[in-house]
Amino acid sequence: MAAFAEALQCRRQQLMNYFNEAHQGKCNSCDFCLGKYTSYDGTISAQKALSAIARLGERYGTKTTIEYLRGADLAKFSAEQKTFKTWGIGKDMSEIEWFDVFTQLLGQGVIDVTEGQYPVLKLNDKSHQVLKGLLAVELVAESKPKKETIAREKQQTANTELMDLLKYMRRLIADSEGVPAYMILGDATLIELSEYLPFNSDDLYQISGFGDFKIGKYGKEFLEVIKDYCEKKGIASRMHLKMHKGVRVKKTKGKSEKTKHPKAERPKTGLATLELFRQGKTFQQIALERQFTVQTIFNHLTGFLASGEIQLGELMDTSKIPAIRDAVKLHGRVSLRTIKDELGEGYEYHEIRAVIEADKAKV
Repeated sequence: MAAFAEALQCRRQQLMNYFNEAHQGKCNSCDFCLGKYTSYDGTISAQKALSAIARLGERYGTKTTIEYLRGADLAKFSAEQKTFKTWGIGKDMSEIEWFDVFTQLLGQGVIDVTEGQYPVLKLNDKSHQVLKGLLAVELVAESKPKKETIAREKQQTANTELMDLLKYMRRLIADSEGVPAYMILGDATLIELSEYLPFNSDDLYQISGFGDFKIGKYGKEFLEVIKDYCEKKGIASRMHLKMHKGVRVKKTKGKSEKTKHPKAERPKTGLATLELFRQGKTFQQIALERQFTVQTIFNHLTGFLASGEIQLGELMDTSKIPAIRDAVKLHGRVSLRTIKDELGEGYEYHEIRAVIEADKAKV
């Protein structure tokens, strides 16, 4: 099913071919044929991708190969591999765009992939033809109406900073629970959060993807990110723009009641956490008093590393710092879970994040 959904060709042609029946494509009734996608000459992009696979010795999967293409300075890439022109040649394209290219190359049989827990990309005869310029590669990209594209660009520009903060919080929670990020909250939910800026739990009932369970489990963490951001930027909630889409109903002890939306209270920041910490209270005591998770309390205090109000040694055992830095240098900052797996049981997610933030701020 995944291959069917990701394949960029006539859907009817795919189905007919699956049942060994011929179809010329262009049914003029599926999403592909109705102009949702446009084709372009992807030979150059394909050659870059294939060259990266070759330079890496056909030893890695898609993600690592894309990191190499985009010039990630990771320890797993040898000094020699970083001297090749292929390293960083794909910086002009985003990670998502490269994933799309590799998906299409796999679908067209231009590259192969091994089976098993850690799939590895391999070149084949078709790959070598493309590299030699004997075979052209046609790729497709999603078409977007001009107005929609402009509107989306404006929204992305306005919300990029908050989206990054929300995604970072989502990744921290996902890594700590050992699950994929999308199982915490989907991208569509994060987009709504960054667009409407909810300030309280009642507001979250108006956000797609939030129900009683997720509001209770994750609501405070994401609300704190939004409120801190809004206070720093001096902006107010835009939940009133969401109201016209209908009032969600929340259930309480078997009864249904309409959610009320009181005037948004002034956001509380991590300053309250810092004050309690300076009073000598433990992380657990602060979490209990402020009704947050311990992880959120650590996030608050880590945010003061850049200003120097908190020192790294106040948050963790400094003897752990060198090992964490070595692991970050080896794996990069892409996944805290990967770094923690490398370090083992004696290290916590908040310690890893604290070292990363401290180094970023050059504390």
